[in-house]
Amino acid sequence: MPQPSQVSPLLPIVDVSRRLNCSVSHVYRLVESGALPALRIGPRALRIDEADLGAYLLARNDDGDAA
Repeated sequence: MPQPSQVSPLLPIVDVSRRLNCSVSHVYRLVESGALPALRIGPRALRIDEADLGAYLLARNDDGDAA
């Protein structure tokens, strides 16, 4: 079982869009394309693991792509 210090927060889509400075619909497109992993919470809500968002940002910066 993971230690509490190893668990990263799950972020709502709106928070991710603010961090990426993009629209909510763009975040959904990133999830649908597989570029940004997401977890489904219930029938409608998606959450992004903060560690996955960090990995996406690092990969994006390495590739020179924009959000």
